[in-house]
Amino acid sequence: MMPSYSTEGIVSRLIQEHGVSEKKLTRLIRNTEETSNNLFEAAIHSGLIAPRLLAQVAAVEFAIPFMDLAAFNNKQIPHNILSDSTIKKHKVLPLKTQNNKLFLAQSDPTNLQVSKEIMFQTGLYTETILVASDQLDKMISQYLRNNKSRLNHLEQEESSYNPSDTLQTEDSDGPISRFINHILNDGIQSGASDIHFEPYEQSFRVRFRYDGLLREIAHPPFNLRNRIISRLKVLANLDISERRLPQDGSIKFSHHDKNKTDIRINTLPTLWGEKAVLRILDTRHRLIPIEQSGMSLQQQIHFKKALKHSQGMILVTGPTGSGKTVTLYTGLSLINSPENNILSAEDPVEINLEGVNQVNINPAIGLDFASCLRAFLRQDPDIIMLGEIRDAESAEIAVKAAQTGHLVLSTLHTNDASGALNRLYNLGVSPHNLASSVNLIIAQRLVRKLCQRCKTPISYSEEELQKAGLPHNQNAPQILYSAKGCDSCQTGYKGRTGVFEMLALTPEIREQIEQQIPVTRIISSLQKQGHTSLTEAGTALVAQGITSLEEIRRVISQ
Repeated sequence: MMPSYSTEGIVSRLIQEHGVSEKKLTRLIRNTEETSNNLFEAAIHSGLIAPRLLAQVAAVEFAIPFMDLAAFNNKQIPHNILSDSTIKKHKVLPLKTQNNKLFLAQSDPTNLQVSKEIMFQTGLYTETILVASDQLDKMISQYLRNNKSRLNHLEQEESSYNPSDTLQTEDSDGPISRFINHILNDGIQSGASDIHFEPYEQSFRVRFRYDGLLREIAHPPFNLRNRIISRLKVLANLDISERRLPQDGSIKFSHHDKNKTDIRINTLPTLWGEKAVLRILDTRHRLIPIEQSGMSLQQQIHFKKALKHSQGMILVTGPTGSGKTVTLYTGLSLINSPENNILSAEDPVEINLEGVNQVNINPAIGLDFASCLRAFLRQDPDIIMLGEIRDAESAEIAVKAAQTGHLVLSTLHTNDASGALNRLYNLGVSPHNLASSVNLIIAQRLVRKLCQRCKTPISYSEEELQKAGLPHNQNAPQILYSAKGCDSCQTGYKGRTGVFEMLALTPEIREQIEQQIPVTRIISSLQKQGHTSLTEAGTALVAQGITSLEEIRRVISQ
């Protein structure tokens, strides 16, 4: 429960200990009651009390720490914790995060709504540090000027904006272009996977997706939303006059370090204007060695063994954004050699890999997965990578390719390995063809990794441990960790890793499939033999201190 702060003690201290005129102070208090103004702001604006003195007296009265911001290095301020609008609205500034706490510089401790709102936005507990209001004003201004100067340019642009010019664009040196370049650079350099430009009834915001979760970054002027989206369309060679239909495109973006990054863009007409979502396809960060994928040593052996087959199918399953494409390319990188002819069909190509003949699917002109697969079979292929098996036709061709001397890698949208078998049945693949073509099924998720600098030991009850499938030994208790948050990570998590379930089709499993034994019975039998489910693989990462139990519960459905 949050404390309630009364200003009566402050008034008494100011009069008795610091010689402030009781008459003038009483008049000021009466004025604030009549006008519903804040005593702190009124006292400072009147010049009756110095901002530093008022903050120091309030700190003593309310037992809240006081800080002289003149001694604070504003470069230490954590970025992307609070939006500009929140900072300006509540006149606060984040100073640091530690142990799941956000330390806030604030000049008015009586405004309790600030802490409630920021706790809701960030998920962090807040602790107030009282500072002089004049120092706080100065540092907030400097912070916004240094880190959000691109918005200042946009505000100037907004004043000259003509709403009737709905197709107005600008050259590459204008403020809107500079703002977009700054946002794209920030997204790439900070490791964001997606950037969202979102219009609402009276606001326009930008969000980055970090480690699977969205975080609010900026609030550009609302009146410039159409021009910002139009500029993005120009960069992606889209039709800026078409705002009624979704559009897809791509941007080859050159950023500060002179490298080029491919960005996929989709626009969507919403109630309040077009929304644009940009997917950053940074091959440097997306293609990872198998040893860093999160697979256990035994799982790596299974995967490498399946990749050595000259024919058959490897399927990777999981929801959108679970890292399936990265796993496929990790496999392709292991078998990418001059002796192999590798072809891939994707919608779209997300990772550029030298040595792989990559094709972008384009259904609008009739180039779908099925037609691409048929063409591949006339290209003397050794290995075929299919971005996704979406329908019965592509499933049938992929199975035939896997049965006729080709190694086929593809994905399915199912929750686990057993779901992949049922999905193929539903697509019309017969038990015989399934048993003779599929070599390995991989189910996977991406979970956030605990920050190694601030992760904190946590205790769970025996019941919770048993429910999670974790061992409980009173003599040698399992040390588990939870997320806290620090200056390095801000959220308690830093980076992500894969969680995998692997189902290798052994002769026994193939025979059971051919006999049309229900998939649930097959999986139940395997679990008795030690098969590791997705949830069990996740709890193993918890036991190793790599992630938290809360993260596994969030990502993997029980």
